[in-house]
Amino acid sequence: MFDFFGKRRQKKALKDADEKALFIRRYKAFREVLKSNNEVLMTMADMQEKASGAFLFDRAYIESSYQAVSDGIRRIIDNLNVLGNEKYKDLNIPYQKTDEAIREHLSAKTAIPKTEYVLPLNKLGNESIASAGGKVAYLGELASVLGLPVPTGFVVTTYAHKTFVQHNQIQDLLSEKTRKLDIRNYEELRDASQEMGQLVRNAQIPADLE
Repeated sequence: MFDFFGKRRQKKALKDADEKALFIRRYKAFREVLKSNNEVLMTMADMQEKASGAFLFDRAYIESSYQAVSDGIRRIIDNLNVLGNEKYKDLNIPYQKTDEAIREHLSAKTAIPKTEYVLPLNKLGNESIASAGGKVAYLGELASVLGLPVPTGFVVTTYAHKTFVQHNQIQDLLSEKTRKLDIRNYEELRDASQEMGQLVRNAQIPADLE
């Protein structure tokens, strides 16, 4: 009889331990849902603010911001399934489809026209955006089209950059560093900037570009 009650107590203790472990797991999942949701909303709010036109940002910012949003949504879905005992697993399908569509759009390459490596400002215009960037191209248009005075200068073109990067085969390394970058982490930004800067400084300038 004592052995019978001992086994019952043992089973109850194991059941209580399992329930406690499940409670802890779900509590952590609940907190992770809240944390990830806040992080996603903050990143999206920052992107919306940047898109207002009052801030400058580049492609790396867009890619790293989307990566942060995508990772956050992935964590939310995973932890909702922990809370709901896989009740929300069907969310994986629309998530994957949306993620693939956005990544396909982001991976579309802008054609870089073949130009001189260096162009003077007074030779630039609206048609030079792909070669010189918007700001410098518009500055050149003020001089070449409107005849307004602008500083004497030149621009190193995107074709020169492409030639330099391809010659040294560092594009994949640079893309990988920017893709994994957490833009909200100052130390990570600083370290990545230093690493990429060193990568460029150690690279060789092609003879025809010199």
